[in-house]
Amino acid sequence: MSRHRHPEGSRLPALERNILKYRAFEMMLTLFYAEGLKQFLVGTAKATDRWRDDKSKWFPKGPPHYRAVVERLAKEGYITDHQRDEIISIVNYRNNIAHELEKMTFDVSRSAFIRGIKEISPPKYDYEMLERVKFYRRFLPDTAMRRDFVLELSMSELWFRSAEQTYERELKVLKKKIYSQQEGRKLKLGKLVEELKLPDDLPEELWPYHPANERANGTLNARGIEIAYRLFDQGKSTLAVGYMMHISKKALDAHYKKWLKLGGKNRPPVELPDLYARLKKRKKSRFRP
Repeated sequence: MSRHRHPEGSRLPALERNILKYRAFEMMLTLFYAEGLKQFLVGTAKATDRWRDDKSKWFPKGPPHYRAVVERLAKEGYITDHQRDEIISIVNYRNNIAHELEKMTFDVSRSAFIRGIKEISPPKYDYEMLERVKFYRRFLPDTAMRRDFVLELSMSELWFRSAEQTYERELKVLKKKIYSQQEGRKLKLGKLVEELKLPDDLPEELWPYHPANERANGTLNARGIEIAYRLFDQGKSTLAVGYMMHISKKALDAHYKKWLKLGGKNRPPVELPDLYARLKKRKKSRFRP
């Protein structure tokens, strides 16, 4: 089995599936709110300029880019530089969702290779972003731009209301499930960590993950099967043995049944095949005249 695969396979368990669902609902809300924030800024600047004389207009050449609006709001003192940067980061995050969705989810994976990419390219998902964009949806019209501006109304919030309420309810349900499943995962991992412990002075011939324990196709050979049996003798679960030997739990479940048929811990003693027997055999055949 590839060292990048999880012993229980590539299919995500319930906890990870719920995390991805949770992110999906949050991203849908964030997309809508962030786009609404952009439209509000541009629409309000445009509507306000209609009532200003030519000398007082902020953007005399026509509708501005949202970024020009937040820069002007910061310059005029309606918002702080930090708030300006926050609003820009929110819109950038919205763009990441729209154009780099895979970078929002790749860390929720059973592939060690994919998850290892985090060290090179960290995931872009931010669990705090939804609350930040909600804050600015209230703060801008109710506080920062309450005076001196003509606020533009939009029907988009009414059109989205049913979806918004549904997503918010689903987020509450999923959050409870995730917390409960995380507690169960902690107990499972705590038990697994104990099972994975091996003596520091374990001789090489008994190492669970050793090239001599598997065939060329990655399955266990006779020696590897005996190593697995000896780990079962110690009370190790098939999942723990899967981690130690880089073998799928499904394959080990089959070996475990055979181990039980042989008597389990009471099975007759078996001599462990020579550690380098396969290599010696290959070397001998290579130089045969």
